[in-house]
Amino acid sequence: MKKIMKFVVLKILMVILYFSCNQNTKEFELSITQQNQGYGYEIIRQGKLFIKQEHIPVIDCKKSFETKQDAENTAETVLKKIKNKKSPTITKEELVRLGININCN
Repeated sequence: MKKIMKFVVLKILMVILYFSCNQNTKEFELSITQQNQGYGYEIIRQGKLFIKQEHIPVIDCKKSFETKQDAENTAETVLKKIKNKKSPTITKEELVRLGININCN
């Protein structure tokens, strides 16, 4: 009888652990958005809008990302910082490393 109870308790703990681990994988979602002349991104946290970036940050003009890939690469960089408990800010140097065109012309 004790063996059965231990087995049942172990199975319940395994199920709880499985579901708690799978919840964290959906804590954040990325969405690439179409803008008037390019792309932006949104980071959704637990189903709520967390960051909405319609323009390339830290540059002196309002300019959207030229490609979906540019927006996605930047969003993934910001999300990685968030997951590592760092500030989600991005620098011009990081944008250049990502191959983002930061010229305002």
